[in-house]
Amino acid sequence: LAWWGTVVTLLLAWILTRFLPARRVRSLGRHFMRRHTKPPLALYSLAMALVTGTLAVLTSRFLYLGFFTNVDEIASMLHARYLANGLLAGPIGAAPEAWLIPNTLMVAQGWVSHFPPTHLFAMAGFTRLGIPTLLGPLSAAALSGLVALSLPRLLPERVGLTRLCALVVALCPFVIFLGAGSMSHVSAAAFAVAVLYAGLRAREGSPGWSLMAGAAVGLMVADRPLIGLVLGSVFTLG
Repeated sequence: LAWWGTVVTLLLAWILTRFLPARRVRSLGRHFMRRHTKPPLALYSLAMALVTGTLAVLTSRFLYLGFFTNVDEIASMLHARYLANGLLAGPIGAAPEAWLIPNTLMVAQGWVSHFPPTHLFAMAGFTRLGIPTLLGPLSAAALSGLVALSLPRLLPERVGLTRLCALVVALCPFVIFLGAGSMSHVSAAAFAVAVLYAGLRAREGSPGWSLMAGAAVGLMVADRPLIGLVLGSVFTLG
């Protein structure tokens, strides 16, 4: 899949360079850079978050029809509903084997999913509020907005490029389609970028941002452990 993706990308790049007028493309690029570097960073970041969140909500509503579409989300939501009602595990019925869908277990306390706690308890909270499908879009929006805030601190001399990269993330179909559901990939990614942003701010000498970076690492590890350990280490120590 990775090889074919590379081949398709290179083929599209060759076609575009052959048939698009280079002078016109450069002119449009300069115009884009001028327009997108004018808004204040906070406003631009908020706009990127709103774009991603809105597209994820629309995808959830009109493409997914408000349903969760894969077994990870289904198992997580079933467990989250029990947590929202004060139960750590679901009761085992007369036919427990009927509940053993992928990513679930039977333990002494009853039926559980095998997912780490951060995303499960977040889903339970949103379920308790009556908005279970909003966790994914809000996570995707947070991811997009934090990327827009973080990149200028990494590349302060390339403002136009950082804004373009933030826009690419905001419009990325991968982020939008995952965000339209409720996969822990998106919440973990949002925590990862929160670690990056807080870590960059902590370099200014603020202990508060250091604490926030540490808290975000902890939440990410408790969301997707391996990703949290790797990215948490890279973004805070790199």
